[in-house]
Amino acid sequence: MTRHFALVLLALLFAGLADAQGFRRGVPLPPPPPPGNFPAVPADVGLDFGGFGGGQFQVGAQIGGPLVQPPPGFIDPLAMPGWVDQGRRLQPTRPPVGAVTIYRLYAYQSAEPLFTDDFNEAVQLVRAGLYRFEGAPFFISAERGAGLVPLGRGVRRSGTHFLSANPMQDNRGRIEKIMGGIQTRQVPGWVPLYEWYNQDADLFLYTTDPRGEIAPAVGYRPQGAIGFVIPGQ
Repeated sequence: MTRHFALVLLALLFAGLADAQGFRRGVPLPPPPPPGNFPAVPADVGLDFGGFGGGQFQVGAQIGGPLVQPPPGFIDPLAMPGWVDQGRRLQPTRPPVGAVTIYRLYAYQSAEPLFTDDFNEAVQLVRAGLYRFEGAPFFISAERGAGLVPLGRGVRRSGTHFLSANPMQDNRGRIEKIMGGIQTRQVPGWVPLYEWYNQDADLFLYTTDPRGEIAPAVGYRPQGAIGFVIPGQ
């Protein structure tokens, strides 16, 4: 009798611990709180692009693989209230209604401009000491509509990234995710998004500046506009 009571008590205790850890009945663990004082901003998962992606792409999917550990002695900038990275405050930018914010980062080692619709991804990469935050240069559509095609982000064999307004047929690399919709025709409030390419470094830059910002001075060549976006910062 005593042994039976002990076994029952042990089973109840284990069940309580399992439930507390979220393992029972397949209940997922809650996500960890975001670092620092910055609120979590969910990726734009659940956007309905129907025929855009043909079910092959997951909108708002994040880059896979573990983050590179920061170097020894690295000070977590997000632990400092009001931290500003290279003059730009690391905070989410609220997009216009029906739009998606696109953020730009700069890789310290490779000098790659990286574009993402996921603010949490930006925070993680900056926090790891790998990238500099460069703000939100433009917005794209979060909804389907006339003249809109999906804007995908792809990765090449070299590991560098590119944007594509034709992700279903673009053979430059593997498409990682669909970030939203880009206009194929100029409409009020939308401006061209120009692609620049550095062949020596295999790097792509996207900007609404027809002069390419600093691109021509650092080995980039113009490739033309890939579509139209809403200008940001």
